[in-house]
Amino acid sequence: MNLGYEVDHTAIAVKNLDLAQRVYLDLGFTTLHTETVHSESVRLVFLRAGTSLLEILEPVGKGGQLGKFIEKHGEGLHHLAMRVPDIERAVLDSKSKGYICAGEIRPGALGRQVAFLHPRSTQGVLIELVEGTPFEFLSPTGG
Repeated sequence: MNLGYEVDHTAIAVKNLDLAQRVYLDLGFTTLHTETVHSESVRLVFLRAGTSLLEILEPVGKGGQLGKFIEKHGEGLHHLAMRVPDIERAVLDSKSKGYICAGEIRPGALGRQVAFLHPRSTQGVLIELVEGTPFEFLSPTGG
């Protein structure tokens, strides 16, 4: 059954956002948006190359969950984000299929609602469910 889910972006956890961003700019990516999500203790940048979207995440302050992730696993791939048409339905559907949610539905970057599926139930991959508009509305402005 097709639930209307699409890959939204791939996220990379880093200790230094500016250094990591430079790597991807050198590879031809364009900066779309930068933001600090205080509730998650992260500073982030979204980058695009063609139709590929990356989110680079850096812990801020005490680092929150991202800081703990980097401390335990090091820098690298953090999560795969799936865009969903209805976050509440997606979470209920995921739970009904036995997936474990890591926390509740909450505001994420760009004001979009997000929820996470725990890697224990998804073959080791943290999956973010994100409701909202695709990135086509963003222009490469650098901020």
